Amino acid sequence: MHIFDDVLDPTLIDSYRNRVATHFDAMIAKNHPYMAFYPTRNVVLKLDDPVISIIQQFLESRLRVKLTCYEAELQTWPVRSYSQLHVHDNPGRRKGDYNSSLYLNDNFFAGEFYTEHGIVITPKKNRLTFFDGSKIKHGVHPVERCHRYTMIFWFRDTVFY
Repeated sequence: MHIFDDVLDPTLIDSYRNRVATHFDAMIAKNHPYMAFYPTRNVVLKLDDPVISIIQQFLESRLRVKLTCYEAELQTWPVRSYSQLHVHDNPGRRKGDYNSSLYLNDNFFAGEFYTEHGIVITPKKNRLTFFDGSKIKHGVHPVERCHRYTMIFWFRDTVFY
């Protein structure tokens, strides 16, 4: 598990947070049952989105690793949402190995990232994590007060030098 703080320019962080928050607010305005269906709280990023290259280059330069991002998205974790321990071994994630979370806000309460090994990471705006999501069971504690916004990156064929 690797953790980095202050990875992106704060105005860039805010622009992505606003983008996902606007999407989520639109879903609420349509009375969409956001808690019942996971993808409704997400915005999939195109693979040519500049932030993907920025994050990939940041990680490669600090970890001496070669990464291939195959999916990225903005996520809203609404109040009361959580994730039980899991690994990314479902059919859509089998091709991947490592993944990263970039926290876009920290004005919510609870919603900590945790692993089966007792690691607990308190989300902080502009904090980036990097770990093997195909092997390390991980989850999110229930979010209380305010929504939690995150940018997620999934990588495959990761090679460490």
